[in-house]
Amino acid sequence: MICEDKNRDLFSNRTLRIDEEKIVCLSEYKETSTKWKAVNKIDFSNKHIFIYESAISAVIIPLSAFNSKGEEEKFIEKIKSYYKKENEK
Repeated sequence: MICEDKNRDLFSNRTLRIDEEKIVCLSEYKETSTKWKAVNKIDFSNKHIFIYESAISAVIIPLSAFNSKGEEEKFIEKIKSYYKKENEK
């Protein structure tokens, strides 16, 4: 199906918006929203941030998306605080 161009959204550029309530992923083809209380886990590698919505589904953010280490650290601090706030209830 990938070769038949049936999964265009799978390889499209995305914009990510976060606030205290949710994570919104926007592409040319769709918009998805996940509330922080639905997030199971946040994990990190040396190249990516993973925001897990389930055991097999995650928002994956490449660290190369940030313009600086400071911007990256500020984003990580923010998502950790939103996640913690929702999971302490």
